Amino acid sequence: MVNNLSGGFFGGDDTFGGWIADQRQNEAIHELDARLASTRSRLKSEMRRISGSLEQRLDRLSTSFDAFVELSDVRALLAMFPEAAVARYRTHRVLAGEADDDGDRDDVAGYWLCPAARGLAAAVRGDSAAARLRIGEAAALDPLRSGTFALLAAAVAAPREAPALADWILPRILPELPEEVTRYQRALWLLAADGRLGGAAREHVRGLAAEAVRRAGEGGGPAARPEFWATVAPATTPAPGTRVLDGRDSAAHARVVAADRLAALRGWLEEALAAEGAGAGAAGVEAGTGETGGGADTGGTGDGRPGAAPAAPEVAETLRMLVDEGTAEEAPLLRRAAQLRAVVESSGSASPDDPVAAWTDTVGSAADLLRADAAAASAPAPRRALAVWVHAPEVLRAAQDLAGRAGAPVPDEAQVSHHGRRVRVTSTGPDTASLAAAEAQLAATYATDRGNVVGAAAAGGVAVLAAVAALAAGAVLLWWVAAAGLAAAGVFGYRHRAQAGAAAASVEAARRQLRAKADTGVQEWRAQLAAAEAAEERARADLAAVRRLLAA
Repeated sequence: MVNNLSGGFFGGDDTFGGWIADQRQNEAIHELDARLASTRSRLKSEMRRISGSLEQRLDRLSTSFDAFVELSDVRALLAMFPEAAVARYRTHRVLAGEADDDGDRDDVAGYWLCPAARGLAAAVRGDSAAARLRIGEAAALDPLRSGTFALLAAAVAAPREAPALADWILPRILPELPEEVTRYQRALWLLAADGRLGGAAREHVRGLAAEAVRRAGEGGGPAARPEFWATVAPATTPAPGTRVLDGRDSAAHARVVAADRLAALRGWLEEALAAEGAGAGAAGVEAGTGETGGGADTGGTGDGRPGAAPAAPEVAETLRMLVDEGTAEEAPLLRRAAQLRAVVESSGSASPDDPVAAWTDTVGSAADLLRADAAAASAPAPRRALAVWVHAPEVLRAAQDLAGRAGAPVPDEAQVSHHGRRVRVTSTGPDTASLAAAEAQLAATYATDRGNVVGAAAAGGVAVLAAVAALAAGAVLLWWVAAAGLAAAGVFGYRHRAQAGAAAASVEAARRQLRAKADTGVQEWRAQLAAAEAAEERARADLAAVRRLLAA
């Protein structure tokens, strides 16, 4: 009977188990739906990515194909200028040392490279007169391109003839260093600064560089400010080894920092200028005659062998751009071909409208390039020395400023702290007044708690009043009150005496610590003052050395 009622009320065991199974099934279905939704979202995201990637690839492929088709058309047009292409090919062979003549081919009408290449071939053979004649013919067609080519190419392929050609050509095509320097101007500047175009060319560029620095100084450029040259060479000064003195940036430490920076500046100057004579001599800074083929060696050996020290990479790159520019009719086609070739080689990622580097592009300001030449430890010695020389006034001002800071007056005073109490110290010892004030503050900190004194007085007063009342009334209870008051007064008094003794001991210990710290501070301060005095001595010697280096 009971079982039937239970089964009827709860639906039976089968009904309850079925409900649980349904719940589990529903949970599994919900979990599966969630997984399917997550998978569906991930698949959609992956499909969008794949679709986008495919679209990009198709776009790039289409761009690359279009560029290839257009490049074929441009090449067909360029095939109409075979003589000019052959002239460039022969010129590259001469520059590479694979030929010493131009193949006895006819000139291309109006193309400056043909007579200029003949002049280079004559220079390679050592025929200075023929070289000047052919280069003069080229200059009649295009003086800038012909002159730039003659100097760059001679420095690469005929270094013996380069100084004589530079004496004739360089002042005409490089009359100044403008505020923004072009690639060909930088290449000529580097050749002259490195000594590869002879002594006269180097002095010419040195004068142009000095004028560029002067103009930049009037504009307040960074190279004109002493702080730039004060930090051109790295110098690290460790913080003073203080244990108790407040602060590490004291005036004494500032003198040491300035002296270390001046020492670093002196070392930088010695490194930059010491090798100038050997570097310039090895590069052939003495100009040749230019008429008999006896030009100075610019190959870097000093014994007449060319090619021992290759020209700067900028020279070869500029020369390649100049030669490959083509004739006036070819130039736009060659530029377009270079743009399209970049698109094809990049599989369509490059734009067909990206500009092509040219030998006339600007590469930076003259002031920035000179500053970089001076600071670059890897620059050739003659180039670096020239850049330092033209900045000599600014470098000397920086050295003088550092020497002044290394000798600045240092107040004979420092601070020592102990638990927030400051004591002034000098080289002669702690300041008496500040030490006494700090000790007084410490004593006040450790003062005895007055609660015990007040408690003892109150308890004693109660005892006296109770005793008087007991005598008057004769009550025993009052005598007990008086006794309790006397006992309490004794307890308070004992506590007061114990705390007073402990406070006195603490004050004495704190005073000893404070005095010991002050004495240590005095020793540290004396060491800092001695280091500051030594820094001033070093700075004077380093400043004198800087003056000698810059006056040499």
